[in-house]
Amino acid sequence: ITLDKGTVNAKKILVKGFPATDLIVNFTQPTSKILKINNFDFKIAEGQIKANGQYNFETNTIKADCIATSIDANQFSQIFLNLKNQI
Repeated sequence: ITLDKGTVNAKKILVKGFPATDLIVNFTQPTSKILKINNFDFKIAEGQIKANGQYNFETNTIKADCIATSIDANQFSQIFLNLKNQI
């Protein structure tokens, strides 16, 4: 199965065990080696994260630009950096 483009929507998800809402992901796969994320957006830790980027299947690397707005810093550090109560 090959997917050239698609959209993923979810009202509620878990990110490392933490609740997140309103997930929207638009993606394309212009080549067999690259998956491009054209819009990645969800709410978590009392704020919102938006990102664009790409995943390279050949090198297993991710390049992404991410903007986090109104995020609770302590919750963010716990979810994404595994630093509980560090901020």
